[in-house]
Amino acid sequence: MPSLSLITLATLTVASLLPASAAAKSLTLTPQQAAEYAVRHNPSLAAARLRIEEARGRLQNSGRLANPELEGTFMK
Repeated sequence: MPSLSLITLATLTVASLLPASAAAKSLTLTPQQAAEYAVRHNPSLAAARLRIEEARGRLQNSGRLANPELEGTFMK
């Protein structure tokens, strides 16, 4: 039975090779494409877009009347 350190070493070796193979498939972008990609995939900008959409929803609902409530009593 192989020792635990040998299994660990083999696992780490395989794991270290995985990112290297992914890097070999690099993508070449123009500066314009790189800028567009950065804008689309920026988490801060995505959060800002969500806040804008939430604000638009609140603005749209702000002019509406509240839901009416009806109370009554029925006597026979």
